[in-house]
Amino acid sequence: MSVILRGRVLAAAAVLASLGACSILPEPVVRTPYVLPMSQVQANAQLPQAGWNVRVVTPQAVRSLDSRQWWIVAPDASVSAYKDVLWAEPAPVMVRERLITAFIDARRFSGVSNELSGLPADFELESSLRAFQVLRKTDGGGTVYLRLDADLLHLDSRRVVADQVFEERVDVPDLGTETVVQAYGRATDALAADVLAWAIEAGNKNWQSPSTRVEPMLLRRLPAQQ
Repeated sequence: MSVILRGRVLAAAAVLASLGACSILPEPVVRTPYVLPMSQVQANAQLPQAGWNVRVVTPQAVRSLDSRQWWIVAPDASVSAYKDVLWAEPAPVMVRERLITAFIDARRFSGVSNELSGLPADFELESSLRAFQVLRKTDGGGTVYLRLDADLLHLDSRRVVADQVFEERVDVPDLGTETVVQAYGRATDALAADVLAWAIEAGNKNWQSPSTRVEPMLLRRLPAQQ
């Protein structure tokens, strides 16, 4: 081996050794996953019984909201994300589970399910999650803001019997992780309570009403064979 080639090999070995001792790759960012606090929804004692089954479908959402990110919207409408935390589940899934918990705990329905169960239902709660974010204020505080556009669908008639926009706002004195996660818990609880009361009222009003009743198909009598 020539002197020049031997020098190049030694130089390459030295570079590899230095890379092994001090990596140029950035260290991975560790993000802590969070779940919503336990539900504190208390069904209004005045809510009537609902003798029907309801299916709660996972809300639709744009890609940014259909994620585990914690979003912050500044006063100038710029958007950023918390760097060291994530939700344990995408926001639409957490909203669906909070709604299902509220509906089950209310003990007003014949049955409550989601679209994954395959169980029969009389009504289906469909929705779009329009907002699930923190609105930052100039004073260092903020507001947890949720918006859900809901439709109650009568499955036999395939008719939307009611629709409603639900918005919840919970102010926070600061944007610390613990403060914000507790505010999200209160906001989703309030949202679930409002949706629950609305769904029972709308469903009972349209349950087996003339507009949604589906008459059985009459079978034409076949002529007797000769």
